[in-house]
Amino acid sequence: RCAVGTPSDRMTETLIVLRHACAGDRQEWTVQEDARPLDAVGLAQALGLVEQLADVTIDRIWTSPSARCEQTVGPMAAIRRIPVVDQPWLAEDAAVPEIVDGVGRAPRGTLLCTHGGVASRITTHLAPDRELPELDKGAAWLVRLDAGRVVGIELREAPATDVDAAGRGVAERSGLRAAVR
Repeated sequence: RCAVGTPSDRMTETLIVLRHACAGDRQEWTVQEDARPLDAVGLAQALGLVEQLADVTIDRIWTSPSARCEQTVGPMAAIRRIPVVDQPWLAEDAAVPEIVDGVGRAPRGTLLCTHGGVASRITTHLAPDRELPELDKGAAWLVRLDAGRVVGIELREAPATDVDAAGRGVAERSGLRAAVR
C-alpha cells in the first residue's frame, strides 16, 4: 500500500476508483469489445477484491457497462448486497466532460469501476497537482476527501492470486471458493 498526502484529523469521505481486473488479450478478442469478460486471473482478482477492500466503507457501486467491469465488482456487490449501477460515463470511450460531470455527482462512499484511461482522468480531475501512476488491472485508488478537497490518496494493489496465466488453480478469498480451470 502506498499513501500520498496526509489524512485530515476530521472525518473524511472516500471515493474508490477501481480499474477492472484482468480480461485477457484485447487483440485475441473478436467480438464486441464491451462483451470481453474477465479471464481466470481476473475472476480470481474479483474474488480477492472482497478481502482487499473489506475495511473500506462502500455504500454504492457504479460501473462501466462493459462485461469485465461488471464482473470485477460482482462478488463484492453480492457479499455486501449492494446493487451495481451501470454508468455510461465510466465507459472506455467516455468524453472528459461526461467523466468530470459524473464524478461530481458521485456520492462519497461510491466505488467507481472503470478502465485504465478513465481511472487516470478521474484522479487527474480530483487531484491535478499530484502525479499518480496508472492503475494496474484490479488495483484501486482510495481518494480521501474533506469538504470536497483531496486530503489523501491510498493505492490498493491488485489482489494476489494463486491462478497462473494459463488459468489453472483455485482462488480462495474471504471464505469464497471459485474453481477455475
